[in-house]
Order: sequence, then structure tokens, then C-alpha cells
Amino acid sequence: MTTGLVCINNQSFAVEAPDFQQTKQLAEKGDAIAQFNLGLMYDNGDNVQKDSFKALEWYSKAADQGLVNAQSNLGSMYENDDGVPLDYKKAVEYYTKAANQGDATAQTNLGIMYSNGKGISQSYQKAEEYFLKAAKQGYGDAYFNLAVMYGQGKGVQRDFKKADEYMKQGCLHQNKQACEFYAARQKDMQSH
Repeated sequence: MTTGLVCINNQSFAVEAPDFQQTKQLAEKGDAIAQFNLGLMYDNGDNVQKDSFKALEWYSKAADQGLVNAQSNLGSMYENDDGVPLDYKKAVEYYTKAANQGDATAQTNLGIMYSNGKGISQSYQKAEEYFLKAAKQGYGDAYFNLAVMYGQGKGVQRDFKKADEYMKQGCLHQNKQACEFYAARQKDMQSH
């Protein structure tokens, strides 16, 4: 296995949002879900001109109220230099807030930050811990990242059997890369 860890970008969990003006009115009144949805509209350019700084502003308001999806999206924006200055420490801060609320995407992304030592001291042990938390929720990307760790022996004893099992679980939980690697590995094993 010669692949790297996979990072998950912004989540789009907007509930059926009414029109822009109605969402903006609710957001301005302090409604955290409306603030998140408004941030998402600005982030994606839905019914409004795309504006990363306005997305950041509204996600931040929702995140300050503890809305997990906003926290996770902020982490992604800061990690990926997505319209805001790259800031791995802020990415880790927001991923940690969302991960502590049980968000599997944030747990996986935080695991990647630990694995790569971006914005935080490198720790394969912490990376594995967060990947396992997300995998227990059936999150395919977490299984894929665990498979990579075990296949490459990154911070763990190299174990192809365990890597294959995690890759299989990743595939069963909708991770396309895991399916491709698992299928290729199975084909390779059958030809030998």
C-alpha cells in the first residue's frame, strides 16, 4: 500500500433551507442552524455570490453556539486554505471541538492532523484513537485510514491481515478508495 491518508472536506448538512432572505433573517436573530445554513450558502454559492469570508463569519457564529457541523467545516476551511488563510492550529481547534461531540468526519480529520503532525504534535497513537472512534460509527474513511496505517506500519506493527480487514470494512462503509484497494489486493492474492 503506497497511499496516504484521506482528508474529508466540507460537509454539506444543510436541512431544507428556505430562501436566502428568510435564512439570513433567522441567522441574524441568532438561530445556529440558520447561521450554519447561511454559511453553507456563502461557501457553496447557493442563491448568493460565493464568499468564503462571509461563510467563515456565519460558520463561526454557529460554531460558537456549539453546532458541530459548523465546527467541522471551519476546521476544513482552515486546513485546506479554503478561502481563508491556512492555519493548522485553528483547524485542529475546530476539529477537536467537533470530534469531542462525536462527529466522525472531524474525528477522522483530527486523526489525519495527528498522523501528519500538522497543527499539533505528531502522534500515531492519537491518530489511531480518533480513527477508531470514527470507525465505530461506521465511517468508511476512518476504516480506510486505519488500513493505511496497518498496511504501511505507521505507528503500529505492520499487519496486512488487519489492513485488509479495515480496507474491507471501509469498502462496506462506502469508501471508494478502500473498495479499489481491497479489490486490487484480493485480485493480487488470487493470482499468487
